[in-house]
Amino acid sequence: MDLDLNGKIAVVTGSSKGIGYAAAYLLVREGATVVIAARRESALAEASAEIERETGRTVDTFAMDVAETGDLDRFTGWLKEKQGRADILINNAGTGTYKPFLEVTDDELQYGMAINFFAQFRLSQRLVPLMMAVGSGSIVNVAGRTAYQTANPSGSTCTGPARAAELRFTADELRPHNIRVNCVVPGVVVTE
Repeated sequence: MDLDLNGKIAVVTGSSKGIGYAAAYLLVREGATVVIAARRESALAEASAEIERETGRTVDTFAMDVAETGDLDRFTGWLKEKQGRADILINNAGTGTYKPFLEVTDDELQYGMAINFFAQFRLSQRLVPLMMAVGSGSIVNVAGRTAYQTANPSGSTCTGPARAAELRFTADELRPHNIRVNCVVPGVVVTE
């Protein structure tokens, strides 16, 4: 398949494993220049080496915690300097807290919102100007089924509201700038 991604710069968060890794791998295979981002440098190094083994192409890596605005600012500056643009952003980083409602701590609730919603919103805000500068872009927000299926799986009342916010964030406001924003809601994916 040829998706005409040669010359496109793609950023994938939470891409050292699972869905993010698979998305990064496919983008590389389709010709995009890809930056993979996750918290652990060692996991990024492993993912980068595996993509290079499989495709013969390298990816850039950037270690950051998407819940930390300082990391997002540092990443944005690095990306501007390294690539000068962004064409594709896949907001995949996220987590889940699965425990009974009355046992969810305030820290867990805040962290769930920070990584599952605020991070997507904030990173998109930082990269959209780079997309506007080239006249187009694509943002894909990866949510989860807890966004619309309450208490499925059991104990997801902490994670669900943040995932629901992701669905609402996917709006048409950027359409006049030729920037498409989509949200995907995968089912259960078996990964390590």
